[in-house]
Amino acid sequence: MKRSTGILLAAVAVVLIVAVAASAGEDIIAKSQAKLGLADAQATELRAEFTRLQPLSNRVVTLKRKLQALGTASSPGQRAMDAKRAELKAAKQHTREQYAAAMRQVLTAEQWAKYEAMQHEAKKSAQSNKY
Repeated sequence: MKRSTGILLAAVAVVLIVAVAASAGEDIIAKSQAKLGLADAQATELRAEFTRLQPLSNRVVTLKRKLQALGTASSPGQRAMDAKRAELKAAKQHTREQYAAAMRQVLTAEQWAKYEAMQHEAKKSAQSNKY
C-alpha cells in the first residue's frame, strides 16, 4: 500500500512538472536574461534551442509515466522496474547534457561560468533542504 501511495504521489508530481514545464522554458530564459545579461539575440536562440530539445523532455516524462504504471501493476517484476529506472536515468542524463550543450553554445564563456556557479549554488541549496 505504501508503495502505491508513493507512486501516486510521484505521478501527481510529474503532472505538476509537465504543467509547469510549458512556461518554465520562458521563465528560465527571462531569469537568465536578467541574471546572466543575455542579449535579445541570445534569448531568441535559447528559445529556439529549447523548442528543438522539447522532445527529449517529453521522453523523460513518458518514461516516468511508464515506470509509475509498472509500479502500480499487480506484480511489476523487479527486472522490469530496474530496466525502466535505468532507461529513465539515461534519458535524464542525455537530456541534461543536450540542454547544457545548447546553452554552452549560446552563452559567452563569462556567462557560462556564471551559469555554472548559479547551478552549483542551487544544487547545494536543494541538498541542504533535503535533510
